[in-house]
Amino acid sequence: MPSKHLFISISSSVIAVCAVALAVVLWVTMPQAGGSTPGAAPEQTGGAEHAGFPPATVRTGVARVEHVRKRVSVIGRLRELRRATVAAEVEGKVLKVPVEEGDRVVGGKTVLAEIDGVWVKQDLKRADANVAAAQATLDQSKLDLQYLDELNRQQSAKPKEVQDMRAQVASDEANLSAAIAERDRVQREVERLVVLAPFDGAVTMKETEVGQWVQPGDDIVEVITLGDLDAIADVPEKMIDHIKVGDVAVVLVDPLGIKVQGKVVTINPNGRNSARTFPVMIRLDDQGGRLKPGMSVTISLPVGEPGDFLTVPEDAVLYSLEDVSVWVSTPAAEGSPMPSAAQVPVKVLFNEQGRVAVEPVSASDSHVLVDGAVVVTEGAERLMPGQPLIDVDKPQGPPAQESAGSADASQAAEGA
Repeated sequence: MPSKHLFISISSSVIAVCAVALAVVLWVTMPQAGGSTPGAAPEQTGGAEHAGFPPATVRTGVARVEHVRKRVSVIGRLRELRRATVAAEVEGKVLKVPVEEGDRVVGGKTVLAEIDGVWVKQDLKRADANVAAAQATLDQSKLDLQYLDELNRQQSAKPKEVQDMRAQVASDEANLSAAIAERDRVQREVERLVVLAPFDGAVTMKETEVGQWVQPGDDIVEVITLGDLDAIADVPEKMIDHIKVGDVAVVLVDPLGIKVQGKVVTINPNGRNSARTFPVMIRLDDQGGRLKPGMSVTISLPVGEPGDFLTVPEDAVLYSLEDVSVWVSTPAAEGSPMPSAAQVPVKVLFNEQGRVAVEPVSASDSHVLVDGAVVVTEGAERLMPGQPLIDVDKPQGPPAQESAGSADASQAAEGA
């Protein structure tokens, strides 16, 4: 029995010790009223929305209200100003084709092809001989007429003979004119044995090769102009009356990702019945050869009267599968040294020369995205609402202030 009581006593002592130890642990880890947990770090400043988000480094721009014309975007393509398929004008064997596809050509100087002229040159010799023969016949007829006129004055020739000879002279003159015309025609054929470029440009297609026999009208090469070109857009009929010749259009060249400006030069009144659109032509510079015919473009055309629209830089508009939004850098809250990010879903209205006209989807966001608001243009894709922002283009922290002593010293100096 004594051993049993001893065991119970020891067990009670162990339980008591454990209870005391647990109480000490709880007292240490629990915050005390009016104080902080011993050994804990000081509380972090800032609102609950900042918790867990480190500051994000961004670049920013400014939203502003601008007086601009509304624009509409249409899909189009680039087209050369002139395209010509140069054809043979004489029959013969092709002796030379000294150009290849892509070669630059000069109008009236660059040789595109040379055709064998052996038969044409023979025809020219024959035509020259016919002219000489017709000239000789005419000369003889004129001498005969002169002789008969003299006999007629002496009343030794019949009037009928004189009239017939005059008719013969007229006929010989006509024959000479025909022979000269034929010789000139053959001479032009000889000149056309060498095919020249019709205008400055480049060869886009080669239709014949050396040794091929060509007939008049057979294709030799295709040439297009270089330099200026046109962007062709099919504008819907409901918008065509708002566009005028001379309007400035912004053209995004899709494969190059660059934007260029051009002017509307033609509005074709012959619309496409099936699509109910009208072709509009915008004249562009080829940007040193970077722009090429056939490239796809997105054309921003002005429509309607000018109005006031809220615009942001293009890079400030963030597109996603769910929505389109603009991130705004809101002013720093009290107790926070940094501005914070606010996401504003927007509706894109139109593009305007590097900026985008937008309006907030929700009326509650109209006081956030306003004229003069700072918007994020780089780094927005990784932001979270309420996340602190560091603008690399702007100095951080409050502006430096002079100490009270320095200020007093300055005032004293000014007074002195």
